Amino acid sequence: MLRLSFAAAVLASAIAMPAAAQTQLELEYAKAQQELQAAIRQAAGSTRAALVLPISALENPFLAESVAPIAKDPESHLAMEGYDPVGYFSQGEAILGDPAYRAEYDGAVFFFASAEHRDMFAAAPEKYVPAFGGYCTETIAMGALTPASPLHWTVHGDRLYLTRSEAANEAFREHRGRSIEAANEHWALADAFRSNANFKATRRGG
Repeated sequence: MLRLSFAAAVLASAIAMPAAAQTQLELEYAKAQQELQAAIRQAAGSTRAALVLPISALENPFLAESVAPIAKDPESHLAMEGYDPVGYFSQGEAILGDPAYRAEYDGAVFFFASAEHRDMFAAAPEKYVPAFGGYCTETIAMGALTPASPLHWTVHGDRLYLTRSEAANEAFREHRGRSIEAANEHWALADAFRSNANFKATRRGG
């Protein structure tokens, strides 16, 4: 972060410098951006672990308690591997966010490409948070939870849907209406299991 801020500040003041010096600063700035993106990916951890958890298994309150409402890295709490949820709507593409622009929602941390995107999210987070907590929509439609990839996505009906792979995303797009309907039913069941687990945890705590 410090290297990126320094490079950006120097580059902004380089208008009066010779062309060769400007080119060198631009290269340093580009390198700093690459290092920042690599750091974000490392911080995100492996949120796409090969995990398929049947939603019916969440009837066990101990399992239900372990499932977050929004898919995130268990240590950093970073959602969507650091990708900007607003970018899918404003620019129609997956854009890696910058940790300088961040917001928290429902226990998850989101990064954004700009302060404007962060403020748009803060004003209406429900609009930008991916459907089904950012878990794979196609897998939920089949009755299981699997972390999704922010690189395999579809915006449909003003909602962002993520899937775990290109094949899953293609399958979702072929029958999205049916998949969303089935996923809604399974997600409601998962939510009921989580609510029951929270209730039991409260009773245990009391």
